[in-house]
Amino acid sequence: MPNFGFDNWIDAQLRNVPVPRDLLSRLAASGAPQEPAAIDAELDGVLRNVSVPARLEARLRRIARHRRTSPVWLRLGLAASILLLLGIGAAGYVGLISGAWGPGGPMFATTTAPLAPDGPLSDVAASPSEPQRAAPAQEIESQTLAAESPAANQAGDRAQPAVAGPSPVSLPFADSVATLGASFKQAIEVHRRSQAALGAGGDFARLPTLDALEVPLPRGMTPPVVPGYDLLFQLKHGDHPFVSPAAHKTLIASPVPLTFGTASYDLAMRALTSGQLPSAEAIRVEDFLAAQTYALPPAPADDLALHAAASPSPLGGSGLYLLQLAVQAGAKKESSHPPTRLIVVVDTSAAMLSGARWEAIQRGLAKLAAHMAPPDRLTLIGFAEQSRVLAENATQDDLRTLLASDTLPRPAGSADLASAIRSASEAVPTVASGEARRVVFITSGREDFDDVSLARCGQALAQLAAAKIPWQIVRLAPGQPDPQWAELAEQGHGEISKAASAAEIHEALLRKLTGRFTTIAGGATLKLRFNPEVVTSYRLLGHASATLTGPAERLEIDLGADEMATGMFELWIKPKGDQLAVAELSWRDPASGQPRGKVQPIWRSQFAPSFSQAPPWFQQGVIAAKTAEALRGSFFATTSRPFGQILDLAGQVDPSTAEQPDFQALLRLVKQADKRR
Repeated sequence: MPNFGFDNWIDAQLRNVPVPRDLLSRLAASGAPQEPAAIDAELDGVLRNVSVPARLEARLRRIARHRRTSPVWLRLGLAASILLLLGIGAAGYVGLISGAWGPGGPMFATTTAPLAPDGPLSDVAASPSEPQRAAPAQEIESQTLAAESPAANQAGDRAQPAVAGPSPVSLPFADSVATLGASFKQAIEVHRRSQAALGAGGDFARLPTLDALEVPLPRGMTPPVVPGYDLLFQLKHGDHPFVSPAAHKTLIASPVPLTFGTASYDLAMRALTSGQLPSAEAIRVEDFLAAQTYALPPAPADDLALHAAASPSPLGGSGLYLLQLAVQAGAKKESSHPPTRLIVVVDTSAAMLSGARWEAIQRGLAKLAAHMAPPDRLTLIGFAEQSRVLAENATQDDLRTLLASDTLPRPAGSADLASAIRSASEAVPTVASGEARRVVFITSGREDFDDVSLARCGQALAQLAAAKIPWQIVRLAPGQPDPQWAELAEQGHGEISKAASAAEIHEALLRKLTGRFTTIAGGATLKLRFNPEVVTSYRLLGHASATLTGPAERLEIDLGADEMATGMFELWIKPKGDQLAVAELSWRDPASGQPRGKVQPIWRSQFAPSFSQAPPWFQQGVIAAKTAEALRGSFFATTSRPFGQILDLAGQVDPSTAEQPDFQALLRLVKQADKRR
């Protein structure tokens, strides 16, 4: 086939051209304005003055040398082929846009509608003085089907159209030419558009991956495949269905997945702050529950406490109740530590905007502030293309003030970890020998070290280790680290770890602050065993998966000092009977490795008579869960002004809870969603 200017060799030369170094960071740093015109203007600004990719000039010179003048006979043959096919394609294209002929139609124009069976021409043909009206779409479709049916073919002359003008000429060759012309034109258009894509090489499957935005994973608790569990309902609606504990022995007990993840809450907050509704598919009820700070009674030191609260569902019918369970870890015994200067070096590049990483870092630092002793000091350094000190010699109160303010920089640009390591080395002051000094680097983990950068980073980190300053790099990246990270840890005599939530960031910071592990419970699991004689049916809020093959929810977690995890159920209960369920909490002692556990019955007498009389922490959890269900369009969410009802419900919350910063932020989210709905 002739080459119409689409040279595969040229495609191969221009394919996989390295993307300019700062292009990805500039694209990631661009926000999401509300107006389309603002989006276009921002993208124009991002893509303007992009540096020429490396080695592109050499490839263009190679193409120029390759494109020599073709022999005369080859050029003549190519020209003849182009003229022939372009003539056929142009004829087909003209025929298509004029409607004069096409597949199954005559080449010359004919008129009016087909005759009705056995009807005269005058009954169906429009008179010259009367304008012809278009037939309804349904009528046209039925006429087309009738013309193509065998019965219509057998009807003979009754299916023939009335003719006003020249006799129709049947040209099967014209049909083929029209089809060929249309297909040829479509192929050219598709190929031309594909060539315009950067790095496509004519194949969209080969587009370069631009590090897609990370969203909350569509994981969930594996559903039980037993009679009585409506699996089709879960797959259709993305919510756990109500199940009866009497339907099957497997359904008597339900695990309560414990999680610290808050990514979908943070992303929803960011979207609504920018004037947009978050994606319903990305909302996870469990993340909204985990994002709240609950005013629970302190648990015993080095131990776990199990809390339960319930009330009639404020947005449900009679006999429907909400039950929330919370697992609270106590403080670490002998938690006093020598005065510590902790240097935290955080990545402030545009990569931190994806997956709510930046919000997770701020949450981790806020949790750290609660464990800082009065003599402790913190130095906070942000790094992107350059490093700068965000806080120097900060106390516990200074850190809280900084996080509550709006002075932290918005992540932008690309990261230079090597420069950040050097800045951290310079930031370690000469202090009294009684003050411990430790360094934590928190990075997106996307750095690609060359040999020179790797060696420089290793040398700088080795200098910290030689000065007896323990250091740790915390990567906020999924998957296994590149071998370069292990090599860096070996060269610098330090530690490389991974964190996937604010709780894990907090654990890494707290461990460096205190100089020891702070885990209170290892492998903690929670299960709720229902009484079928009292509980008619129940459902778990959140933790549902829309697929059967997605990653399963982790059912056990490690709890550090003062950490909390929670879960919520909705129950239909009978009017009689007191004991509804038994909560079973089990974990492993991190010091001895011995199993430990608690068993706590759930009694009807423990239920609050109304939502307004329920414990404040439970009220906070109900507002968070119902907000998430409304945002994701849950089957169980009310369809009539859902956010307005939630705001009305928030007016009944205990004043002490209503004043909490986390709850105030949740209410702002609800108000923004109510405006955007």
